[in-house]
Amino acid sequence: MADSASCVFISPDDRFVAVGFTNSFDNNANFIVFDLFNKAGVIDSPIVALNADPHCTVILNHDEALTGTRNGELVIWSMKTGKAQVCVTVCKPVCEKRV
Repeated sequence: MADSASCVFISPDDRFVAVGFTNSFDNNANFIVFDLFNKAGVIDSPIVALNADPHCTVILNHDEALTGTRNGELVIWSMKTGKAQVCVTVCKPVCEKRV
């Protein structure tokens, strides 16, 4: 059984389309990115896999997206290459031992 798309994101210049879904095997958010300006057709579309819900994603600009992960990180990734460019830890669990 194949996983079905649950969300679609389009860059402001209509160049990139990222189709998001939850991978039923590992529960990660997966994105398949299509470059609509690629004259050669759909070749080597990057697949982005993150420990996240695919709906926790926004498009930042013409070729970058931001996804919030289940680990409390914000990942800025390139729709052009499919690679993470910046990863910021937003919150870290704090354990205090009180005596």
